[in-house]
Amino acid sequence: MRYLLLACLLGLVCSDPVSSQKNPVISGDWSDPAFLLHDGVYYSLRSTFGWQPGLQLMKSDDLVHWEYIGFGYQGVDLGIPVGELGLGIWGSELGFNPNTGTFLIYAPVILRNDKEASGIYVFSSAAPEGPYTNHGKLTEHIDPGFFVDSDSSLYLTNNSGNIYLLSDDGLSVEKKIGKRPYIRDYASGEGPELFRRGDYYYYLASSGGTGPFQQHKVLSFRSSSLNGDWEADPNNPVKYAPHTTKARIQGPGHGEVFQTKDEEWILSTHGYELNYATLGRQASFERVEWSETGWWRPLAGKTTPEFFSVPPSSTTKLRSVSNTFEYPHLGPAWFFHTVPDYSGAAFHVDQRSNTLTVKAPSSLLSTREKYQRYFFQRVSEKAFEISTQVTFTPESAGDMAGLILYADTSNFVKLGLTLMDEKPAISIVRSYRIYDYIAKRFIAEPVQSAVLGSVDVQAEDARTVELKIKVEDPETALFFYRVDANDDWEELALTLPLFFGRKGYPDLGWNRGHWTATVMGLFMDHGSTEVANQAEFMYFSID
Repeated sequence: MRYLLLACLLGLVCSDPVSSQKNPVISGDWSDPAFLLHDGVYYSLRSTFGWQPGLQLMKSDDLVHWEYIGFGYQGVDLGIPVGELGLGIWGSELGFNPNTGTFLIYAPVILRNDKEASGIYVFSSAAPEGPYTNHGKLTEHIDPGFFVDSDSSLYLTNNSGNIYLLSDDGLSVEKKIGKRPYIRDYASGEGPELFRRGDYYYYLASSGGTGPFQQHKVLSFRSSSLNGDWEADPNNPVKYAPHTTKARIQGPGHGEVFQTKDEEWILSTHGYELNYATLGRQASFERVEWSETGWWRPLAGKTTPEFFSVPPSSTTKLRSVSNTFEYPHLGPAWFFHTVPDYSGAAFHVDQRSNTLTVKAPSSLLSTREKYQRYFFQRVSEKAFEISTQVTFTPESAGDMAGLILYADTSNFVKLGLTLMDEKPAISIVRSYRIYDYIAKRFIAEPVQSAVLGSVDVQAEDARTVELKIKVEDPETALFFYRVDANDDWEELALTLPLFFGRKGYPDLGWNRGHWTATVMGLFMDHGSTEVANQAEFMYFSID
C-alpha cells in the first residue's frame, strides 16, 4: 500500500479499475491519430496506407468507448497499388470548419510512381461519418496539421514547418504566413499540430523517426503570433521514451494537445508496445497541466503513463466487430487491400439468409480481383478468438475459403476448406518472406510457403464447416474446426512450429518494413476459371 501511495505522490496515475483505463486506450493499429471534439462528441481517424476504403473514422462520448462510423474516402481509386502498405494514405488531420459547417480531412496521398499526384489532399463532408468529397491535391509535403483561430480563420501546417492561411472554405491555400523553428534531427517535423491557449499559439512536432528502436519524440514551441518568432520549450523533448528506457510504450509521438468537453487538457500520442509488434502503433492519452511560465506539462513526465483516468462507465470498449451479416452492407469495421468492388460481382450480403457470399473472380491473373475477395479488420487484442462457418465446395487445386491472419501479400496464415490430393480437406497454410532486421529490408529470397497441418473431411460433410483461430499471448496461434455445431471443437495439429511475432515465421509484426499491424478476417481463393463456385460465410465472430 505504501508503494502505491508513493507512486501517487510522485505524480503517477494510479490504477483504479473504476476510473482508469490502461494505455494504450485505442489498442491495435491507430497510427498517426487525429482527434476532434465537436458538439460533445469525439472523432478520430488513423493512417490507412494501402487499406481501402481509407481514412477509417471512429467516434466516442468519453475517449475510451469507440464506435466505427465510416471512411474519409471510399469507392474512389486514388491510384494506390494493390497490396501497397508502405505508401498510400499517411498521417492525416481531421477538423471542423465553422464557416461552412463542414468536416474537413487533410490527407497525404503518397504514390510510388507519381510524384506529381502525391501530396496533401483535402476531403469535405456535411457529416462526420461521410460521405466525403475529394477536392484533390492542396499542397506538397506530408503530415498536415489543421487549426481554427478564434476569428474562424483557418490555418494548415505540415512537416516542412510552413504555416499557411487557408481560404474560408478550407479547400485552398491563400498564402504562407510563418514557419516554426528548424529542428536539427532525423525525420523532423512529423505529426505537427497547432493550438491556442490564452496569449500563445503552441506548435507540436515529432522527430527522430517513428520506427521501432528509433528516437521518436514530441517537441513543443510557442509564439504570440502565428507569424513567429517561435520559442522552444525548455523541457524539449516533452515526450521521449526510446527503447533504452525499457518503457512499456515506446516512441511516443504525433502528439496532439486538446481540451476535453469537461475543459480538461490532455495529450494524445501513438507508440508501440514493447514485445507486441503485431499490434502496431497504438493510441494513448494522458492528463496535461500548465506551468506557471505557461508551458504545457504531461503529468506523467516524458514516458507514457500506465493508466489514463476516465469517468466511470458500465459499457465495454469497442475493439473489432463481430458480424452476422444481417445488414445489406459490411459496415465500417471492414476494409480491403485494394479498391473494393461494391457492384456485387465480387461479393454481396444477403439479409434474408444472413450470409456473406463471395464469388469467384473472372480472371486468375488479376491481383485486384483476388484481393477484392479478402475481408479484413484490425487486430486490437493480445489474446482473442475468431471463428466462422463457411459453405464451400473446392473444385481444383488453389481453391480455399476460411479465416486469415494477414500482414501483407507475402506474410500470412490461412485456415480454410480446400482440396488436397483431390479430396476436401481443412488446412493451415503459412506464407512468409524473411526480413533482415539489421539491414531493415527483406532478404532477396522467394516467398516461403508450407502446409502446417491438414485433415480430410468426409464427403457428406465437405461443404459446410466451422473454423476457429485462437490467438494466445504472446502472439501464438492455435487452429480448430468442427463439421457439426453440436460437436466440440477439434484442434488441428501443427506439423511445423508457428510463432508470428517479431522474427517468427511468418513475421506478422510491425517491423516487416512498412507501417501497419496485423489484420484478420475472411478470404476466398480460386484456382480455376472453369468452375465459377462461391463461398458463403454465415458469421464472423470475435471473442
